[in-house]
Amino acid sequence: MTRIKLVPVTKSNWLMCVKLNVKEDQKPFIASNLFSIAEYQFFDHMRMRAIYYGKEMIGFAMYGLDEDEGGLWIYRFMIDENYQDRGLGRESFQCVMEDVKDWARRLNKQTVTITYHSDNTRGKEFYQQVGFVPTDEVIEGEEVARYSLFRN
Repeated sequence: MTRIKLVPVTKSNWLMCVKLNVKEDQKPFIASNLFSIAEYQFFDHMRMRAIYYGKEMIGFAMYGLDEDEGGLWIYRFMIDENYQDRGLGRESFQCVMEDVKDWARRLNKQTVTITYHSDNTRGKEFYQQVGFVPTDEVIEGEEVARYSLFRN
C-alpha cells in the first residue's frame, strides 16, 4: 500500500501548493507552482495534482493530453525541498505514472513525454531510471524523453 496519494488542486489547497519549493539549485529547471496553476487555466485536457504523504502536501504534478502531438505529457513534477532525498519522489512519480497510464489506456495513447533542462543531470538520470528514453529532440531548450506505455 502506497503512502502517497494524488489530490486535485482546488481552491481549498492551491495556496499550500504555491508554498512548496524545490531546492535552490533546482529552481532554474522548473516553473513555479504559481505559474503552473495560472497556466493550467488556459489549457483543456490537463490535470493538476497535489501530492500528499499522509496528511502533508509534499509535491505537485501537472500532466495532460497534448492535442497537437496526440500523446500524454508530464509538464511539471516537483517534490518540496523538505521531502527530497527520502524516496518519496520516486514513490510520488510512480503514482503520477499510474494515473497517466490509466488515462492513456482510456484514450488509446502509446507514449508519455517529458522534457528537462539539459543541465538538470539529476532529473535526467531520475527519468531514465524510471523508464523514459531520451530522444534527440530539443523543445524550447529542453531535452525530450519518452516512455512507451505498451511494452512487449
